[in-house]
Amino acid sequence: MSKLIWRVADGRERIGTTLTMPPGYDTAAEKDVLSIPLTTMSGTGMVDASSYLAKAGTKLQPTASTKVTEGVLNSPVEFELPGLKKFEGNFSVLRPFDVDTDDIDATLDVLFTQIGEDNITFYAYKRLGKLGTVPWAVGDEGYVYECLTDVAIEQPEQNQATQATVPLSVISRRAFKITS
Repeated sequence: MSKLIWRVADGRERIGTTLTMPPGYDTAAEKDVLSIPLTTMSGTGMVDASSYLAKAGTKLQPTASTKVTEGVLNSPVEFELPGLKKFEGNFSVLRPFDVDTDDIDATLDVLFTQIGEDNITFYAYKRLGKLGTVPWAVGDEGYVYECLTDVAIEQPEQNQATQATVPLSVISRRAFKITS
C-alpha cells in the first residue's frame, strides 16, 4: 500500500484553511464528493495556508489503518481490504517578523492566528495537480480535512520568521470539487 504524505515541497500543493465547515460536510458520506462554490475559496475566513507553511515539517499522512480480511466464495484465497482510515499530521507554520519592530508581524501572522491555539477545529482544503501559485478555479479537485489542533510548539527564532509546529488530529476527510 502506498503511503500518502502531504508536502508543499514540490510547489504542486495549494492549501486553504478555514474555521467554517464546508457545505454538506457533516451529512456527506465518506465516499461522496462535496460540491464547493468557488466563492468559498476566497471568502471571509479562508487563509491561503500555502504561503505560511514550511516545506519541512508540514505533513498529513495516514496512521495504521484497520485491515479487513476478505475472500470470495469460490476461492480459498483471502486478501486484505483497508478499513476506516485515520490520519494525523503537522503544520509547520512560519510566523514572519515585522522589519520595523522586530516582533511577529500581526498583519502577516494570519495562519497561526487562525489555528495556533489548542483544540481549534478547522478545515484544510488541499488541491491536487496544479501549481500552488495558480488561483483556485472551477473544476479544481482535492480533499478537505477536518482537523483538531494540539498545543503548538514554538521553534527558535530565525532571521526573518519564527516557526511553530502545530500537531494535528485529523477527524475526517472528504473529496471536493469546486463549482461555479
